[in-house]
Amino acid sequence: GSQQSWGRYLEVAPNGWSGKSVDPIARWCSETYLRLSSTSSYDTYSKLGIGVAIGNGSFNTQLVLANCTSGASHLAHNYHGGGKMDWFLPSRDELNELAKYARISKSTAQIDGGIISPLLEGFSEIYFTSSESGDAIYGQNLTDGLIRQWDKSWDLAVRPIRSF
Repeated sequence: GSQQSWGRYLEVAPNGWSGKSVDPIARWCSETYLRLSSTSSYDTYSKLGIGVAIGNGSFNTQLVLANCTSGASHLAHNYHGGGKMDWFLPSRDELNELAKYARISKSTAQIDGGIISPLLEGFSEIYFTSSESGDAIYGQNLTDGLIRQWDKSWDLAVRPIRSF
């Protein structure tokens, strides 16, 4: 890839990153009714924001960490695999790239659904992103590829990524 403002590459935590053979399940944030776009911390991040694009996941995660005491972003941020401390919960578009990787037949992976193919070992079905959508959170079902909005009170799978 070419150099971008966020880096050049995305790296995903390996299977078993949490010490278990399956990815952990967590609520998105300890504050179920938190709406990041209306918090005072939002001003700090408004230009970087709660975006969906590749390159927004790290910023989104920092915003969540500043407003939640536990949850999916905390799990991702607290992972220190490879001696690195810059892991985060992916944005919507970053998770979609992970969904393409997680499919056994990468050539059939598509943005926002349509093709069903088996997942590589260790991946769960549905993952949270760090991208907020009003009162909901974007998540992606890796088995069908569909990106949906999920209620913040749900518990979904977590897989950290990092950029460099």
